[in-house]
Amino acid sequence: MILAREHRTRQLIEAAGALAVLAGMVALIRVFIVDGYLPAPFVFDTYDTFMDWFHTAYWAHRPGAYSVWQTIYLPLSFVITGLFADPRCYANSAFDARECDLIGITFLVLTFVAAAVVSGIAFYRRDRSTALFRTIAVAAGGPLLFSLERGNTILLAYIAFVLLYGGLLKSRAGIAFAAGFLANMKIYLIFPLAAFAIKRKWRTLELSCVAALVLYLVS
Repeated sequence: MILAREHRTRQLIEAAGALAVLAGMVALIRVFIVDGYLPAPFVFDTYDTFMDWFHTAYWAHRPGAYSVWQTIYLPLSFVITGLFADPRCYANSAFDARECDLIGITFLVLTFVAAAVVSGIAFYRRDRSTALFRTIAVAAGGPLLFSLERGNTILLAYIAFVLLYGGLLKSRAGIAFAAGFLANMKIYLIFPLAAFAIKRKWRTLELSCVAALVLYLVS
């Protein structure tokens, strides 16, 4: 009886949290409808939506990303934005792609959906009773929505992170590849790999570092 009551209370708390996040999303939509732009931390200039994607894709289709743009993005970001973007939209300026690169925009939206799906699967495997509420909170929450609005490749890194630390990968090769991919998306994401060292999974750490290096050299 006591355990059932505690379980019910926890579900109510989880549901309340999900509803609060949804309420925040509704408030964002209302501001956009009334004022025509999203509030901070989103960028007020709607013409600059997906900016990170467009600018990265622009330099993916021409030389000078490091010498001219002086970016700190790793090469894999340019490989991905180069593959999943319409090259015709970047012939002159990154700003031309705003009304042109439907391939890139579609890829971003699908990546966002994939991020929500893998989150849901990971939550479901951990606790079925709260999985729906937590998935809603993640999908409708500010961090993921902000990543989508910026068009940032952190969305892809997030998917790799969930696969890696959400218990969705079982094979050592799969774990190593996800870890290597994660480290090549954002340089600071190499630090989560320290979890393998903390758990004394030295072989997994070694394979992850090798995968990261190989992926870097190939990209």
